[in-house]
Amino acid sequence: MLKLASAEVFLFGLGALGIEIAKNLVLAGVKTLTLWDQKIATVEDLGTQFFIREEDVGMKKTRSQASLNRLIELNAYVDVKLSDIALDNDVNDVDGDDDDGGKFEFLNSYQCVIVTELSLGMQLKINKFCRSRDPQIKFIAADIYGLLCWSFCDFGDSFDVLDPDGEEPKEAFISSITKSNPGIVSTMESSKHGFEDGDTVEFREMSSMSALNGTICQIKVISPNKFSIIDTTGDEYSSFSGGGVVKQVKVVKNVKFESLERQLKHPTYLTVDLGKFSSPLSIHLSMLTLHEYAKRCQLPSFRWLVCVVCVNTTFQNWADIDKSILRCCCLTSNGGTLPPLGAFLGGIVAQEVLKALCNKFTPIYQWLHFDAVELMDGSLIAGEQHDSSDGLSSPRYGSVIACIGKELMEKLYDIKLFLVGCGAIGCELLKNFALLGLGTRNGVVTITDYDLIEKSNLNRQFLFRSHHIQKPKSLTAASSLQQINPDMKIEAHQNKVGWETESTIYTDDFIQSQDVLVNALDNVEARKYMDSRSVTNQRPLLESGTSSTKGHVQVIVPFLTESYASQIDPQDSLDVPYCTLRSFPANMEHCIEWARDKFESMFTQKISSYNTFWSKYSLAEIERKLKNGEPMEHLKGACKVAIRQPSSWGECLTLARNDFEKFFNHKAKELLIAFPLDTKTNDGNNFWQLPKRPPSPLNFDPHDDLHFSFVWSCAHLYASISNIKDIGSKEESISHLKSLPAVQFVSKNKPIETDEKVKKPDKQQQHPSEEPSDDDLNKFAQLVASVKAKFGDRDPAQLKAESFEKDNDANHHIDFISAFSNLRGQMYGIERMDRLQIKKIAGRIVPAIATTTASVAALVAIELLKVVKKCGLSNFRNTFLNMALPVIVMSEPGSAKQTLLSNGMQYSIWDRWEVHGDGKMTLDQFMKTIKKKYKMEPVLVVQGMKLIYSLDMLVLHKKRLNQSLISLIKVQPNKSYADLVVSFKSNKLDENGLRVDESGPEIRFYIKK
Repeated sequence: MLKLASAEVFLFGLGALGIEIAKNLVLAGVKTLTLWDQKIATVEDLGTQFFIREEDVGMKKTRSQASLNRLIELNAYVDVKLSDIALDNDVNDVDGDDDDGGKFEFLNSYQCVIVTELSLGMQLKINKFCRSRDPQIKFIAADIYGLLCWSFCDFGDSFDVLDPDGEEPKEAFISSITKSNPGIVSTMESSKHGFEDGDTVEFREMSSMSALNGTICQIKVISPNKFSIIDTTGDEYSSFSGGGVVKQVKVVKNVKFESLERQLKHPTYLTVDLGKFSSPLSIHLSMLTLHEYAKRCQLPSFRWLVCVVCVNTTFQNWADIDKSILRCCCLTSNGGTLPPLGAFLGGIVAQEVLKALCNKFTPIYQWLHFDAVELMDGSLIAGEQHDSSDGLSSPRYGSVIACIGKELMEKLYDIKLFLVGCGAIGCELLKNFALLGLGTRNGVVTITDYDLIEKSNLNRQFLFRSHHIQKPKSLTAASSLQQINPDMKIEAHQNKVGWETESTIYTDDFIQSQDVLVNALDNVEARKYMDSRSVTNQRPLLESGTSSTKGHVQVIVPFLTESYASQIDPQDSLDVPYCTLRSFPANMEHCIEWARDKFESMFTQKISSYNTFWSKYSLAEIERKLKNGEPMEHLKGACKVAIRQPSSWGECLTLARNDFEKFFNHKAKELLIAFPLDTKTNDGNNFWQLPKRPPSPLNFDPHDDLHFSFVWSCAHLYASISNIKDIGSKEESISHLKSLPAVQFVSKNKPIETDEKVKKPDKQQQHPSEEPSDDDLNKFAQLVASVKAKFGDRDPAQLKAESFEKDNDANHHIDFISAFSNLRGQMYGIERMDRLQIKKIAGRIVPAIATTTASVAALVAIELLKVVKKCGLSNFRNTFLNMALPVIVMSEPGSAKQTLLSNGMQYSIWDRWEVHGDGKMTLDQFMKTIKKKYKMEPVLVVQGMKLIYSLDMLVLHKKRLNQSLISLIKVQPNKSYADLVVSFKSNKLDENGLRVDESGPEIRFYIKK
């Protein structure tokens, strides 16, 4: 972050691509971003550059002038400024041979230079200048022409990659090591080590075979739980008897880049599309073709074959060039720009800039080429000439029409689209939709998000500003989009999409009225729900997601592709045994989860239960009920909270000081009494060996920063829930803490759970099921007496339960969890973690970054255009990307799986059979109708989880046959149909000779009124 905050970047060109790069870099937080663009903003720019407004066009501002203040507004900490340097961007200068590097001296103070929309000759000159500096200036060139785009990276002759993937180093606990050549390491069976061949690892905390401590070596993976290391047969290596950790070590990787001049003729590129292996070279040749044509002729022109011949003559060894890509490039670059291509490449390029500045993540070596030729207008292919007028009042979509044609553009004007989620991806999607003109005539874009804007959203959700904090995301996004495209019709909702709104708002009729559904969600369950609505209502769905530098896009098209639920990646179990969290943490993640749990218990759950209890019962009523022996839920907990309730800052400090003793001193002593250091397990092994770490009691020191941080933050939380405003200074607090005696340790002699299968007790489900005993009543009476002694005749006042909020430092929530986690880690000998990392884990933060979300949303927009165009299966692309590596994998979606039935019919998840009847149709009539219509005999009828009929239970279900079907099933109030699952009789037998029923498609029963 320090490197980034001191970095200065120069960007040439502020068109569709340049503005995306600029936006992402400002959100990322570079120190300085200087912009150069002397082109006057035009009406066409309104459809490709989201920071240009109609008034900017009227005032004849340059694109950079029009964008400056809006970029500054994104991040006040970034110095965004304009350059008015005179630069002769001569399109005829293709070779860049002139020795005029002196005119680029203004670039000397920058660490990275990005070039867009300049001639090839100018690119070559700037690249040559950047390579001549000491240290060399990082150079990136990128451009979009019609439906093709490309980028080039040159980070100099020697570039160090300090962290190739950005992942946390993997570590594993060792279960055994052989004395052999090579030594074989086995890790605990409960988890995979996650290492790869060639990884470098370090051995730590080796209680046996201690000569390996600190050893760093490369490994070879044998299995998910085994890998080989160095020779361990030497005398210095004792036999392994238990204990030890092996941790991955990040190794610096040095990369040598080549100049643009050399790479033009000998390109090294990243392959992204598995179905277009020849595309990168074809796109590369197209780029050279365009630049050569710009030198010889005036663009646009359709005599592109002249240049193709010229370039092919120069590069005779390049065979099998895809002429359709060259044709697409020359025809669609005739004034054409597709905004999502700018967004896709803008995210990629901005991420490469961050790599160049921070030496983190593996850079692209050296070219990236990408196309969307599937979207080219057929009339262009046929050689028809037409203008790009869109038939509306403004030619703002002319650049888009030049790429995709009028017919597809007309469909976008009238589209009805439902977007679920207005977060990071949602904002980027809406930007693309606005530039593409979605819903600007007879269509409408409906969006919903029930969330409010938080401060942490601002660095990746560019439609929001600081004055929008705590405002609804959907309403704010809709308002911001009106500035980008005032003609766009947006209907903004604040509803949750789920079972609770399915019968009232987002009904089947609503879903069926949409042309396309689009997900911008952050959890699997919500995605699966929207997927089910897509399948049930036979509507296309575009699914996407990001996690830091990783992202995915999935296209789901009725009757063509599989659904989201068809292929869900297996999720590793994140459940940690309760006994591990409570008593035997093995790493900081366990400590953080326990701290988070304690926060919820101490300041949320107990306080909420307390408030509920004291709003329900008065002291007088409690005493009456106790006399009658009546049970009262939460009596014990509510009384304890009341008794402990502080009335001053000093009492808050006392409570917090006592909590320190309880959590970090007494807990350790209790464990060591139950399990002394020499304890053995039943099989004779040491009880205290990794992953179990023996605790060491901590002695409180008010001058220790970590100790004081816990007490200070904990005391603030007690003050907050008790509405105590008079807070003492830190100096006064330290003085008070010094005067407090430590609570004496008295062992509770309670058994400590060690069984990893035992789950955490759910206190919310613990209800009094029987009358309390006399002993219980006496204890309760004593508690109530203590409450009366504290409050007199008045009932305890309501407290303010804390709701965890990670982004407000003034509330001390993260301070408490950070201090708690690190103190618990210190008690167990676990390495300390910084506050920011703890915040990410405690806040369940899966970071979304602007670069990834921009690129992923752009790919969704491109697939949306294919859906609207009704492309075939082979034209669609699912994508997985990891910008850190970098890896981009695009492949054809899986086709909808067809199941063959014994009646000769086939069906997929998209098919359904239909039966029409009335309220009098009996179950028997329903099944006979199916048998007659589909030649299959029903043996099982189910609705959801409810069994309606089973042939195997005929004795019980026979009477149902003559009952009306609607009396046996549930029909939603607003629906005239019900969906049923029916199985059919078959001749197949299982291995035990039992009949195997045959499953068919879903059957929709329509009820005539």
